[in-house]
Amino acid sequence: MAADSPQQAPPDRGQLRLTYAQIAERLRITGENARVLVRRRGWFRIIPNRSGQPTVVVVPEEELAGEQIRRTGTISEGETRGETTPDKGHSELEAALGLLDRTMSRLAEATTRAENADKRADIAGHQAAEAARRADEARRRAEAAEARALEAGQRADTTEREAKEAAVRFADASARAAAEIGTLRDTVGELRDTVARVETRAVHAERRAIKAEAESAVKDARAREIEAEAIALRRVADQARAEADEARQAAEARVVSLKAEASAKIAQAQETQRTTEAHIANLEADTAAKDARIAQAEADLDVARRDAETAQQAAAEFRLAEEARKARGRLRRAWDGWRGR
Repeated sequence: MAADSPQQAPPDRGQLRLTYAQIAERLRITGENARVLVRRRGWFRIIPNRSGQPTVVVVPEEELAGEQIRRTGTISEGETRGETTPDKGHSELEAALGLLDRTMSRLAEATTRAENADKRADIAGHQAAEAARRADEARRRAEAAEARALEAGQRADTTEREAKEAAVRFADASARAAAEIGTLRDTVGELRDTVARVETRAVHAERRAIKAEAESAVKDARAREIEAEAIALRRVADQARAEADEARQAAEARVVSLKAEASAKIAQAQETQRTTEAHIANLEADTAAKDARIAQAEADLDVARRDAETAQQAAAEFRLAEEARKARGRLRRAWDGWRGR
């Protein structure tokens, strides 16, 4: 195997030799995330000489344990998120979505560049491994022929150094790309959180608006009901006034009728008086008595007329008071119903 670092052999104390798959299994992440993590942390890698064999990573036990603790949720999930007023929800949502689209585009480009860098690094690693293999063969041939071995060894050493330098450069490029990808992913995560908060607040604001509209509709319906009850009460009052007018007209008609009856009785009395005057000479005593009775009758007639007028007026006032009491009762029930809705 060929190492991707200038060191000849990494120390084994407190270190583990794991493949990308084993690292992913221990940290419960994907193989691609394991590759990014190895490059970001700068862990020593041992690239195999033969294609198809897995790359071995020398992982410090303490760093691996710390990474396991961090990825099991013991660290903070992020700073406390601030509040956003509902009236800014839509503008923040649009801005966040635009920024998210641009960030996702940049993330896709960075991912593509990182993948290309990984491929180039793997190719360079294989090339370095192949160069190291050729160097070993050259050294073996040099031992058989001293004159050619020195020159071949120098060429092999030069090739190996160049390959290692190329591998280091590719490793640095990969680490930078991985760091950029990590930063972009963190930014995308924060943007997604912001979008989720904005959407939640927009939903809450919309629900409050719907509730306010429903309450307004209920109040409008109640107002229409009260208005209808008021119209009905006005109609009842108009009907009561009409009935009072009819009662007054009936009383006036009754008074006219009583006056007509009184007039008829007066006329009859006058006729009787004329008849009595014709016989006055013979019936003076009767005439005096009859005059007294006529006076009494007229007094009784006046009393009866006043009693009839008083009774008609009292009846009209009673009906008006009764209708007003009923109207006040209906208004009171409507008011109590409106207040107790």
